[in-house]
Amino acid sequence: MRTVFAGRTGDTALAGAAREAFTSAMSTAFAVSAAGVPAAAVLAFLVLRERRVPAPGPEPAPEGATAQERPATSF
Repeated sequence: MRTVFAGRTGDTALAGAAREAFTSAMSTAFAVSAAGVPAAAVLAFLVLRERRVPAPGPEPAPEGATAQERPATSF
C-alpha cells in the first residue's frame, strides 16, 4: 500500500522513509524481545528455585485410629 500511495504522489522518498521506519521498528522490537526472554528465564529460575516439593511418605494415621483402621502402605 505504501508504494501505491508513493506512486500516486510521485514521491519516492516517502516510500523509502516508510520502509526505513518499518525496518527500524521491527529491529527495535526484535532487540527488546531478545533481551526480555533471557531476563524472564532468569526471573522464573530465581522465583521457582525456592520451592521444594516434600518427599512423598506414608499418610499419618487419624487421631485415635487402631492398627486395622490405618491405611496400608504399599511399596
